[in-house]
Amino acid sequence: MTGDPLERLNTVAAWEMFRKPPAKGNFDYNLKRLSGGRVV
Repeated sequence: MTGDPLERLNTVAAWEMFRKPPAKGNFDYNLKRLSGGRVV
């Protein structure tokens, strides 16, 4: 891990997502938002 703040933030965010999955509805919302609003 480098000292780059953005890389550190992204790593922490990714780790939090895998370590502590959000509620089902919240996950579905984020998935739709990331996929451009389409239902996958």
